[in-house]
Amino acid sequence: MGQFDAALMSYEEAFKIRSKAYGNHDDRVAAVMKNIAFLEFRRGSLDKARIILSDVVKIRRSNGTNNNVDYINTLCLVGNIYRIQDHLQEAVNTWREAYVTIYEHNFSDEMSDLVDSLENLMEKTSKQIENLKTLPAFAYDLGLEKAYTIDKTRKTKK
Repeated sequence: MGQFDAALMSYEEAFKIRSKAYGNHDDRVAAVMKNIAFLEFRRGSLDKARIILSDVVKIRRSNGTNNNVDYINTLCLVGNIYRIQDHLQEAVNTWREAYVTIYEHNFSDEMSDLVDSLENLMEKTSKQIENLKTLPAFAYDLGLEKAYTIDKTRKTKK
């Protein structure tokens, strides 16, 4: 068994213990879930990681602990996973929530680099969404969205 698998087993055991001790909706359980999600992300299990992180976000919201840097970083990772999986609108929505949270809780000064990155990601991804809306219907039918978008970008750069 490799170190990765051993770490995952340890976190899963910690999850069971904390869930029994504190219930499934406690922030201490969410912290372990986040660690499990990071390992799943690194393993390449993006769906698992996204689902677990989305549950972490729900726990933090329900506990009122969605006003800190950890919550914002979790949202950013969920948005990035959505982007990797080509769920563009979900990515923008998730990044937007992180962006709004930064300003609602006055983190904009200490997180100015993240604010800039989120603005850039949201702008570029929103433009990509708009480009996809202009695809001819046959491109969707044939599954050619990516190829058509790349070709269209090349044509406009010339």
